[in-house]
Amino acid sequence: MTDNLMHETIIKQAQKSQRFSITQTIKTQIPHGVDGRFYLILLLPAIILVLLGSVLFVQKHFDRVTRQMVSNFAPQFEQVLRSINSEETKEVASEVAGSISRRFGMELSFIDNQGGEIDNQRVFYDFSGLIITDELQSRFTSIRAIDLTINDLNDLNIFFTTNHGWAKVKVGREILSPSNPHQYLILIVLTGILTSSISILYLRNQIKPIKRLAKAVDAFATGQEYQLKASGAIEVRSAINAFISMRDTIREQIDQRSQLLVNISHDIRTPLTRLRLEAELISHPLIKQALIEDIEQMDTMLEGLLNFVATGEKEPFSPINLIQLINKLVEESNWKDFELNTYVSEEAHQNPMLLCRPLGIKRSLENLLANSVRHATKAKVNLHYRSQTLILSVEDNGPGIAKNLQKKALQPFTRLDNSRNLNQSGSVGLGLAIVDKTIKEHGGSVFLSKSSELGGLRVQLKVPAQPPETHSD
Repeated sequence: MTDNLMHETIIKQAQKSQRFSITQTIKTQIPHGVDGRFYLILLLPAIILVLLGSVLFVQKHFDRVTRQMVSNFAPQFEQVLRSINSEETKEVASEVAGSISRRFGMELSFIDNQGGEIDNQRVFYDFSGLIITDELQSRFTSIRAIDLTINDLNDLNIFFTTNHGWAKVKVGREILSPSNPHQYLILIVLTGILTSSISILYLRNQIKPIKRLAKAVDAFATGQEYQLKASGAIEVRSAINAFISMRDTIREQIDQRSQLLVNISHDIRTPLTRLRLEAELISHPLIKQALIEDIEQMDTMLEGLLNFVATGEKEPFSPINLIQLINKLVEESNWKDFELNTYVSEEAHQNPMLLCRPLGIKRSLENLLANSVRHATKAKVNLHYRSQTLILSVEDNGPGIAKNLQKKALQPFTRLDNSRNLNQSGSVGLGLAIVDKTIKEHGGSVFLSKSSELGGLRVQLKVPAQPPETHSD
């Protein structure tokens, strides 16, 4: 009982695995783009119906026509056969029956068949020939074989027995079956191509607004401009108008928030400057130093806030050489007691160009390198290129960030406790948030992990070498 149950379970699992495998295979073959899927929905049923209808109709039509033509040919052949059997000698039969057969478009000849029976000859795709053979041999028992392969299928030989021995009749194929069955198929194919072409042209016009909407969404997600106008079907227009309204509302809210933060920062800097001047007048050195440090800490926090608000604003995209940027940052640094190594793969050497907002990318790299200097004694910058994507990672031997806090560290205004803090001392928790915001505006992503080589934090930036298309159509 247990063995049977186990056997049934194994069979069910195998069947489930096979179904899953077939499903996955089908999914991999289905087009991923909206164009391909729409064309598949349009053309696949049409092709199946045309092929199925053509095969069934052609088979039925030419089956009937061929049988009718064989039926018309049968009395003529019967007359030739009767004239042969009615004569007393072979010579007279050949002369009389030959005259009759030529009048019907046949060539009669007697053959000396010493080898016995002859087999039917037919190419495998000659379906009408199969009907000819069956019809004639069912009507005339004297017909021993039919050869349908002579003269490039344009003629056929009918071998039969008479009172005077074996005879052969050569007949044109057009007498027994339609000579141009392909013309109907060509007509169907040409008609299908014409109607499908018209449908595809119409369908492309219906797809264009959907593709424009997708481009606009990608552009908005990366902070870029894309001029979008409502067009297409009513439902598509409604979706485009809803997106435009949502985009404008979100932009207005972002602008209001950014302006509010900028105004607050500027307003606070005025009293901070006054406090700094007043602190310089304090005579007690310890109190003076403590107050100045607090003022500088607040000023640093405001600077970080302004940098976050200004990330990606109004800066146009332009190409830069990422290898040269890394080398320049390393050369301009004046770090002491800090070891920095760089590695650039062969693929990255061949593809170093990045279309980006240069100041945003430079600020992000400066932030990562400065934090490595602040929290570690050794760091390494790696640059790779795979699948049209530049992959840059900065890893060091510092304390790192706990795995359960890595996702939280990318959020704005996050302060990390009991772990490495990548934000500057006294900041509002925007160091990694600025990096994450900048990379996402370029259609990329940021990943935090533990460095397997140095043991500290590893920050990996993946940025497409070319940003998503943002030009308007």
